[in-house]
Amino acid sequence: MKTFILIFSFALYTTALIAQDAGDLYTDFGTGGAFTETWSDTLTLANDMGIQWDGTIIVAGTMAAGDPAEEQIFVMKLSDAGDILPFGNTSRGFVYDLADMETATCIMVLPDDNILVAGYYRPAGERLPFVVRLLPDGMPDETFADHGVFAGEEITMDVKDIDVFGNMESYRIILGGEDETGHPQLMVIDQSGNVDNAFGTEGFVTYEGRTGYY
Repeated sequence: MKTFILIFSFALYTTALIAQDAGDLYTDFGTGGAFTETWSDTLTLANDMGIQWDGTIIVAGTMAAGDPAEEQIFVMKLSDAGDILPFGNTSRGFVYDLADMETATCIMVLPDDNILVAGYYRPAGERLPFVVRLLPDGMPDETFADHGVFAGEEITMDVKDIDVFGNMESYRIILGGEDETGHPQLMVIDQSGNVDNAFGTEGFVTYEGRTGYY
């Protein structure tokens, strides 16, 4: 059994709660301005973060445990002081396993404080898109897709970014990334967690004239 170590670092989280010069490190956050956490049984990587309306911080990434390591979707919540807060389905945060190999690459906090987390999973080596919609307490929104989780199965996609357009009454979710050959790719999902087949070709647009990602 290998030992895995988690290190999260947020070295530049600043605020105007106290009198400091612009650009100064906010040393009241975490320890000396940085949040770090070590768990001996896991390796956890943070890939993106968002801020809820009350100032709490949502961090999304990957948790790996076991030997060989199995990667899982991991989302945790911190206070504006850098303390871990209760969130999701475990004592550490929200953890979810689609196919033993998942990476959450991006996050978006919605105006209603629900949280969209997106990335890719690899059931057979190829990267397939996923989106999870969490309630403010970190539990899956059961009204979205399959018990809170959309898992694409038709087209490979290395998801890099997430956005929405519309309003909270009616919006669509946009995933940006690249396909398996490195061409920019967009995917659109409706707010219920279904692929929007009216967009592009069955919900996808691939720009084959360029390399890179949206």
